[in-house]
Amino acid sequence: MFWQTKSSVIMFDTLGTLCEVLCDDIASDASLCSALLPPLLSRWEATADTDPLLFPLFECLASVAAAAKLQFQAYALPVLQRCCRLIEMVLVADATGQVSFKGISRISLT
Repeated sequence: MFWQTKSSVIMFDTLGTLCEVLCDDIASDASLCSALLPPLLSRWEATADTDPLLFPLFECLASVAAAAKLQFQAYALPVLQRCCRLIEMVLVADATGQVSFKGISRISLT
């Protein structure tokens, strides 16, 4: 499980960095967007709200969305809806004392 998590985090980081470097090429080429976004969004939808991989995946998706610019528009609504749902869940859990967010940190890869 550790190596699967570590490999996924490395892949998300690499893809995010690649999109940051190739920003203009990705925004101007719809075929690149259609190659990147559907598999990434499938992973986004399959990842549970409580999965620690959600944060690295979201960071990657943010880089891809920024690089894709208007090409991301077709995919934006489900991502926005889930983000809003996650924010609401965290606020409700914090307000009702169901979860303490103190001491939560990122995935450790060591």
